[in-house]
Amino acid sequence: MKNKPTIKMLEKLPKSNEIDGVTIGEIKIHMHFFVDSCDWYIASSDKTGDDYVLFGFACLGDKESAEWGTVYLSKLIEMKVKFLEVDREIQFKPTRAKEIPLIKECGM
Repeated sequence: MKNKPTIKMLEKLPKSNEIDGVTIGEIKIHMHFFVDSCDWYIASSDKTGDDYVLFGFACLGDKESAEWGTVYLSKLIEMKVKFLEVDREIQFKPTRAKEIPLIKECGM
């Protein structure tokens, strides 16, 4: 993975129980990972053993199948698409879900 988040960065993210009850559009997205036509917008992080469970919005190239859900950080680190590694957008600023064009386009 390119630009892998540090443990400190992951620990700063809200825990999933901290965003329970927040309207989907108001959920703040804190990280964006991408590779090829796949995007993961991350809202929370929960440590589980030696890994992190990330909650957010994923579009894996098919906007019709895009959805909210979880992904393990270890899976993103291991993933390759057309020999490309997943990357983290280092300039990404925390943004409400309803303000992210791809999430809006997919109907949240």
